[in-house]
Amino acid sequence: MEDFKFTISKFLKRTALVLVFLLAVLFVFAPSFSLAQVNTGIEFGAYTGLAQTDVRIIIAKIIRVFFGVLGIIAVGFTLYGGYMYMTSEGNEKKLETAKAILKNMAIGLAIILSALAIVQFVLNTLLNEYQAGPTGETTPPIGGETVCADCGFLGSVIESHYPGRGAMGIPRNTKIVITFKYDILAGSLIQDSNNNGQFGDTLGGGNNDRPSAAFKIYPTTGGESAAMAPNQFDVFLSVDKRTFIFKPKVLLGSALQDTNYTVKLTDAVKLADGSSAFGAIGAYSWGFTVSTVADLTPPQIESIIPTPSLDKYARNIMVQINFNEPVDPLSASGFFELASGDPTKNFQNINLAIDEGTKPLISGNFKITNQYRTVEFKTADECGHNPCGQTIYCLPGDKQILATVKSASVDSSNKPQAQITANFYDGVVDMAGNSLNGGGELRINGQNKIVLEPGVKTLNQWQAASGKILDDFSWRFLTSAILDTTAPKLTVITPGSLAEKIDVAAPLNMAFDKPMAIGSFKEIVLKTNKDFNINYTYFGTSYDALGQKVILPTQKAVRTTAEIAHGDFWQKSPTAPADTESAIYYPFAPSLLNDIYQNCFYPAVLQNSPRCVVGDISESNKLNDNTPSCFDLQNTNYEGYCSMGEPCPLVPAPHNP
Repeated sequence: MEDFKFTISKFLKRTALVLVFLLAVLFVFAPSFSLAQVNTGIEFGAYTGLAQTDVRIIIAKIIRVFFGVLGIIAVGFTLYGGYMYMTSEGNEKKLETAKAILKNMAIGLAIILSALAIVQFVLNTLLNEYQAGPTGETTPPIGGETVCADCGFLGSVIESHYPGRGAMGIPRNTKIVITFKYDILAGSLIQDSNNNGQFGDTLGGGNNDRPSAAFKIYPTTGGESAAMAPNQFDVFLSVDKRTFIFKPKVLLGSALQDTNYTVKLTDAVKLADGSSAFGAIGAYSWGFTVSTVADLTPPQIESIIPTPSLDKYARNIMVQINFNEPVDPLSASGFFELASGDPTKNFQNINLAIDEGTKPLISGNFKITNQYRTVEFKTADECGHNPCGQTIYCLPGDKQILATVKSASVDSSNKPQAQITANFYDGVVDMAGNSLNGGGELRINGQNKIVLEPGVKTLNQWQAASGKILDDFSWRFLTSAILDTTAPKLTVITPGSLAEKIDVAAPLNMAFDKPMAIGSFKEIVLKTNKDFNINYTYFGTSYDALGQKVILPTQKAVRTTAEIAHGDFWQKSPTAPADTESAIYYPFAPSLLNDIYQNCFYPAVLQNSPRCVVGDISESNKLNDNTPSCFDLQNTNYEGYCSMGEPCPLVPAPHNP
């Protein structure tokens, strides 16, 4: 019996030591654990097929099982002590042993329950991360998770829209513009009101098409029943059938106070194949605030690529024009094909010409991007392929190129508003219909400096100008016969790879070492482990050699930063179950990203870090549309990381672009 008492004492001592050690570990590491947010290294499970359970939940389950086993053992000893006490039959020694067992087990159970309470408190601290404020979404919680079910369509189905989600101070005379990532069945969003068999065409004279019932806009406080009637809009459609422009015939809002508006696209919006654009969720909506004033300020050009220079540019350079505000996409984008005879390929509001003889125009495609602030031009002349298999288009080599951005004809009775003609606008206008104030020609002066001549006019001078040519913007640059084939690299990513405890509104940026084709940023994907993603879209910002943001045409851009504008990152509700998974976000930049010379970005290359490149980019392993990142070229030997922090299953090798 003494041996049995010794065994119980030994069990209690060892249990106490284990509990003390466990509590010490938890208390020492709890501060660092509680400061960590959500990134526990499980974000790659989607690629590997491994379990995606949070390691903290696994630890919690192990500890609970451990305490459960201890409790079962303690209860067993207690039952044994009680049995011995009941069957002692006056045997003093047996009775004393039974009392000792019951006493020790009472102490042991108290220790176990106290330790369990303390450990549970620490575990709750580990499992409930820092809450940085409300998400701003009004969708009720689903399974303990506050989500916006339709927000993720911005970034997946919808490329961009204007006004932006949550935008403030929007002028009363604004247009509503929506650009989809895929071809849309035009008849699902537009009524052919003029019965000519064309959707979104411009006939002039007020006989334009109207929106269908799938498009609704209404003061938010009034609800859908207060939606504006279709006959209060003209609707226009881009040539590529992806951008829809809704132009109100009346001013929005009030002159007395700001007005909140909601735009809703219903489940009647269809993709070109007739399927629902928004799947099972069935709709997309967003809100913005209209101010008390109309916009009567002309747009201007903020920067260009390439700038005038005495040096020649490689002929595979794209032409990029950045405006100081969003411009109407139909006025600033389209196709031009020399002598095609096709009216859909006769866009000349912006044009490029060989600056010699009759100045023949150069065929190509003007695309609008960057939240309608940037136009990028590629010629129709194929001149090769980049290592990712994408076609490269080139300007004429060893030529001087003249680029012109036209201002639109102004309505003399409503300056600076532009006239709408049978061809919509004959120059570039902003989202309120104000014609471009180009300001003249950008050129190199005698001191080898870039200047704008005759100089940007004031608003009063612009409104009084009789010579429309002075409001166009033009410049010249030289091309060479060679191609730039240097691939762009990432220099900085923000937040850093595997960063933790990120603010819900933290900026998400990717800085490149070269000027980039901003339109390619639409290929960036923001992934998450949650069922519902947040809304996101992209911007591109150029910087000069001094690191200053390029905001004047006289500045020369040397690099570009991709900025991913997003809704608030998801955060776990304080009342959510303890085993609710935290949100993990990881941006994915594929090889479809291009620099201004149309060179593709290798997702496996990050400047100043271990490179995991695809061998020597040979034909057998080059990146292409079917293998957009190093994840698609599997290899069991690897080290280092891909450019966005994802493990790279490739052997690092020298890279010769």
